Amino acid sequence: MIKKDWHKDIIYQIYPKSFLDTSGNGYGDINGIIQKLDYFTDLGVNCLWLSPVFESPMKDNGYDVSDYLKIDSRFGTNKDMYKLIDEAKSKGIKIMLDLVVNHTSDQHKWFQEALKGKANKYRDYYIWRDDKNEIESIFLGDAWEYDELSKQYYFHLFAKEQPDLNWENIDMRNDIYNMMNFWIDKGVSGFRMDVIEFLGKQPDQLITADGPNLHNYIYEMNRSTFGIRDCITVGESWSATNETAKLYTDPSRNELSMIFRFDHITTFWDEKLGKWNPRKFDLVKFKEILFDRQQKEKQKYWNTLFWGNHDLPRSSSYYIKDEYLDIGSKMMFGITSFMSGTPFIFQGEEIGMSNLPLSPEEYKDIEAVNALSMLQEEGYDKSLAIEMVNKISRDNSRTPMQWANVKNAGFSKVEPWTKINNKFAEINVSNQENKQESVLNFYKQIIKLRKEYIDLILYGDFEPLYINDKELFAYKRHDDENEIKIFANFSPDVKKISFDINQDDIIINNYKTNFFSYKLQPYQIIIVKEKT
Repeated sequence: MIKKDWHKDIIYQIYPKSFLDTSGNGYGDINGIIQKLDYFTDLGVNCLWLSPVFESPMKDNGYDVSDYLKIDSRFGTNKDMYKLIDEAKSKGIKIMLDLVVNHTSDQHKWFQEALKGKANKYRDYYIWRDDKNEIESIFLGDAWEYDELSKQYYFHLFAKEQPDLNWENIDMRNDIYNMMNFWIDKGVSGFRMDVIEFLGKQPDQLITADGPNLHNYIYEMNRSTFGIRDCITVGESWSATNETAKLYTDPSRNELSMIFRFDHITTFWDEKLGKWNPRKFDLVKFKEILFDRQQKEKQKYWNTLFWGNHDLPRSSSYYIKDEYLDIGSKMMFGITSFMSGTPFIFQGEEIGMSNLPLSPEEYKDIEAVNALSMLQEEGYDKSLAIEMVNKISRDNSRTPMQWANVKNAGFSKVEPWTKINNKFAEINVSNQENKQESVLNFYKQIIKLRKEYIDLILYGDFEPLYINDKELFAYKRHDDENEIKIFANFSPDVKKISFDINQDDIIINNYKTNFFSYKLQPYQIIIVKEKT
């Protein structure tokens, strides 16, 4: 493995719409991020990934871009963004933008021009057909929308307001590359690439993900933009496997720095209803996937280490029993922080934010609205369908950041764009900053320790322990100088263990009490530094 400086980065994902409102419009904004830069340096992160802040009608919360070169007025101005980039840099913090180039908004000038007729230059920037086929939208329903004026259908893998770009068009690709270079010139340090696996789609062959030209496009993008500018890139691919992940990230291929893989999540999805009816969690299977990434792909595959993001429910609520959310949040971050790869923290995870059940009228996410209808059509009664959606909905992770036990959790002085989690009085940054045993301070402790043993963690040997244990998550990291063992009880029950641990060797414990009597408490994690 060729060592890179960015391997040491710890990346924090900001969902700007819900971070901090300083303008009084109910939406988080760029000035709110600037105001909190010291919060990130204190936490120990050195790179901020911003979910989309470009101009958008917000049909899909910013993932429907109408102008890639203009900051949406809800979030501020281009000058605000330039200021953020500069001030973050002065504090040693990189800025990574979320780049959505599989599709645009139907309000983008390219699509508005395309609607004018088949002879328009921009018509071929999108995918048009005289007849549609059976491909369905990821947001449910038909993936083709009829245009009455031209008597043709345009293709949209997501909402009908998000027409897919035609990556076979070289002019379109060059316009995308010019846009990326614009932002690199302004000082951004990299991009998170939204649904990257769809760029090579060939709808006529019923191919959506991993099309035959996908990696040619990414290579071309690399050589035309970030690859020659020393940027960090991470692609999102829900279809990525061991083999395809290496295609994206093998340094010799000149594509991406790393890739988000989701097979540790999707392996538990229902064959018919997908994520809306997940199968029972199996820790042995879960460990098998994560441990496999640590070993076999070590030389050519750089891991992303994450529990949640804006497309997933709150990870603590998904994996941990409600009465143990605080202690379980600590355990989860401890488990992945000593694995090789780049840790990603999603906004609010560092204080243990949890799911918020909503009524259908409160749904903001188009996917949740569509899923509720779909589940009822499948025969689920409305109350059960609501329960199923509330457990998985992306709305859970997009509630406003909880800064303090004040009105609107300190997020805004006016009514926010979406509902505040009703646990904000107890779960907020202000409460946790001065409490030694808080989730926030545990995160700081773990990050500090990770930095202390960074070479061991990034490049040392990885040895899984207790692979077939249904409750214990354990592994060992070692190199010529150090050995660290991680033991975590991934269950709400006391776990008896068979190994002897010297109390003096424990460097991390998410419980106040000492570890003893060969027992791990519910969701307890201990990290042991062996003397060498």
